[in-house]
Amino acid sequence: LYDYKTMYLKEIVQLPQNANRFYSSFDLYPDGSWIVTDVTQHRLLHIARNGELLETIGSKGQVEIGTTKEAYLEKPDQFYFPIRAKIANNHIYVSDFGNCRYHVIPIEP
Repeated sequence: LYDYKTMYLKEIVQLPQNANRFYSSFDLYPDGSWIVTDVTQHRLLHIARNGELLETIGSKGQVEIGTTKEAYLEKPDQFYFPIRAKIANNHIYVSDFGNCRYHVIPIEP
């Protein structure tokens, strides 16, 4: 974590290491932990500030693209190349690239 105002490296967070993982985005939970997109494993990782894996969210799954609204609502806990995750208003917003949709996941208090 780098503070551009003070030009100071404040903290280093170690992400889980694995040759089959590619992380494309991360954001902060309200409690200071992290949400990270694991693109190649088709899931999100919830990681503590000390690098401990707290939770895995979702799994690999594809939906039929471009048919009906109901098709996009199928498999709400499955991703196909989640490329970006952002936290706002107590929800995780996930861009699910391979399924051409966004997920909105409520954060449990």
